Amino acid sequence: MRQISRLYTPNQQCYGVQYAPNNNTIIACVTCDKFGLSGAASLCFIKHSENTFLESKFSIIDSYKFGSSLFDLDWSHSDPHLLVTANGDGSIAIWKWPTDPHSYERKPLHISKQHSREVYSAKWEPIGTRAFNIFSASWDETIIIWNLNNTGLSSLTSLKGHNSMLNTGAWNPKISGNFHNCMFYQLVQTEHFEYGMYPIVHLTLCQYSVRNHLMLIFCLWIGVTLIQIHLFWV
Repeated sequence: MRQISRLYTPNQQCYGVQYAPNNNTIIACVTCDKFGLSGAASLCFIKHSENTFLESKFSIIDSYKFGSSLFDLDWSHSDPHLLVTANGDGSIAIWKWPTDPHSYERKPLHISKQHSREVYSAKWEPIGTRAFNIFSASWDETIIIWNLNNTGLSSLTSLKGHNSMLNTGAWNPKISGNFHNCMFYQLVQTEHFEYGMYPIVHLTLCQYSVRNHLMLIFCLWIGVTLIQIHLFWV
């Protein structure tokens, strides 16, 4: 039977992990002190080696320290050496790995802060000529679209009007400019950053307690039009 391999990050909790897009033996992960509530964090690079058919091993081969929490990461689809991280101080950071072995710079290439609360998700757009665009979703109920260029990180637009803290999101791999986000109380929402702050499609969740049972109401909207309602009893 194949053994399950584990790698523990001492005194830190892991918040994000992802294989390198062009190398299935390299993994990046972000870890935080005290569950991200305070203290520092680390961006770690892990080697995944298959020793035998029945055994695989993980080992940390490089790491960077950061002065605030790190809650998410994403490898670039256009440059296999670049990553973006979502940071607890309201910033996003661009990292390059591996760095020049002769360099003493152990810090991000670029960092920019425009959110007023923790950034919980940051993702590169995966397709087309916008592959150096990034969205960041924050607990300040705002999404910011960024562009990485020769001068650093530039903010393209800020999408406001969300009614809850934003936890995570993902670009649409087929439609350029479209992305989904997840909130605390409004489950899934689809937006296009060129069309302004109004969502294209979103799914809402309402919860009611009725006679010691929990009733869940899922509503599917397109724009401001209600399309479907689903009721579930728990």
